[in-house]
Amino acid sequence: MDFGKQNNLNVVSLKNEERTNACNAIILKEEDGKLFFLLGLRAKHKSGGGQWGLVGGTQCKQETMEETIVRELKEEIGIEVELEDVKWNNFFQCIATENVHFDHHGFVITKWKGEPRNLEEDKCDMIKWFSKEELPLDNFFVSKGNLINFLNNKSYDEKTNFNYKK
Repeated sequence: MDFGKQNNLNVVSLKNEERTNACNAIILKEEDGKLFFLLGLRAKHKSGGGQWGLVGGTQCKQETMEETIVRELKEEIGIEVELEDVKWNNFFQCIATENVHFDHHGFVITKWKGEPRNLEEDKCDMIKWFSKEELPLDNFFVSKGNLINFLNNKSYDEKTNFNYKK
């Protein structure tokens, strides 16, 4: 199955002071030999509203990106993840608007404690497990990069730009 490609990839140079660090995680579970992905339906008033996306957020001062995703998973869906269970998947630069640039880090999580539940109903209408075959790939642009790289068994560590406006 062809899962497509990230759109408009090219190398860019951005000034550090214009960047925000952000991350998301592909949360996977296996049942009866099938792989399932957890996605959240973004609230309509949010950026990417009405689209499915991965759980994630922006980095706070003094946090590593791994610490950021562990915090975000606990805050947003109530699961606890150990730092050693955070697996890196990819990195890309994202230009969201003229002056909003993100260094985006993608992770994969396969081990956690607790049952995922929607704890931020003001930001997310619902969370849902999708099989690989049901996975909506027309989703929130920062989730798309992480998902497509994972599904195509590719990881990127070079600084690439994913400009969703083109």
